[in-house]
Amino acid sequence: MSTVPPMLRALIDDAAVFPPGNAALADAVRAHRGHRSSPLTDLVGPLVVPAASLDDLVSIAATDADAAPLDVALVGTAEELAVAAPQAGATSTLLLESLETRLPAATPGAVDLAVETLRTTSENATPTALELALPSHPLDAAWLAAADAAAARGVRVKLRTGGATAEAFPTPDTLATAIVALVERGIAFKCTAGLHHAVRAEDPATGLVHHGFLNVLLATRASLDRADLRTVAVVLEEQSAEVLMEDAGAVGPEALAEARTWFTSFGSCSIDEPVQDLRSLGLL
Repeated sequence: MSTVPPMLRALIDDAAVFPPGNAALADAVRAHRGHRSSPLTDLVGPLVVPAASLDDLVSIAATDADAAPLDVALVGTAEELAVAAPQAGATSTLLLESLETRLPAATPGAVDLAVETLRTTSENATPTALELALPSHPLDAAWLAAADAAAARGVRVKLRTGGATAEAFPTPDTLATAIVALVERGIAFKCTAGLHHAVRAEDPATGLVHHGFLNVLLATRASLDRADLRTVAVVLEEQSAEVLMEDAGAVGPEALAEARTWFTSFGSCSIDEPVQDLRSLGLL
């Protein structure tokens, strides 16, 4: 039986090749296969790889033909993915789990165009995640209309929760508004960038305050429970591990596992950092 509780399964997408980790692709593949053979295999989602690196990935995967197919998520423009997806799908050493693309604008038209490109041009039914950029100001009608279009198209939304500058981090109020809007619409979402740690905290090396993935999970649960926006934002603002663990205990593991239907995963260039946090909190 898995040692990973249901509320944590496939929580961390392996984005080792992306900043700030920037692992070489061969090293990332080797490490990912190590995660897949460890007791924590059920914690880790697919290896996230740029579509532009697909040829290199195919060559690397072919060097170990006896290994299980490498589970991957491809990231790129809709046009790049439309070309790469059939190639990946036809490669026996790869298991294509998802396609992820960042839209040039968070509008219904951009959602429709991306979905048509991916599903018609590539004739591919692989699950899709569309990144809708979060503005620094409160979400506007265009963003919400794009979310409605994603709901109508049956695709996931990808939320960028950090980066190299303070402007790359959405405020707790903005992120809360997005989470509430997506949950209300029944839209699953994943997060990317800046969620290496379980609890919201300042990075001493940069001074940037990072969102915590446990905060996001609890905020998703609060949204499901029809909490108001300020309450959800307060959950995202919380920087006390003790308070968050008390909240998690009050909610219970089954309710948090249910919240994973909406908050599906987050991408991290490190697997070790979130694992260390989960262990220190007693969740693993």
